[in-house]
Amino acid sequence: MVIAFQIILLAVMGLSIFGIIGERENKGIRDALLTAFIASTAAYIASVMLL
Repeated sequence: MVIAFQIILLAVMGLSIFGIIGERENKGIRDALLTAFIASTAAYIASVMLL
């Protein structure tokens, strides 16, 4: 179950990082994607500690 959660978090991290790279015009969307990336990274680190 934890491994499936980690795979989902990796997908969220990947999509958000590509969104951050691709979004240059709208600062609000870029900030939201950066927040999603930071939150998913923190959740991934916490889930690794559970293993």
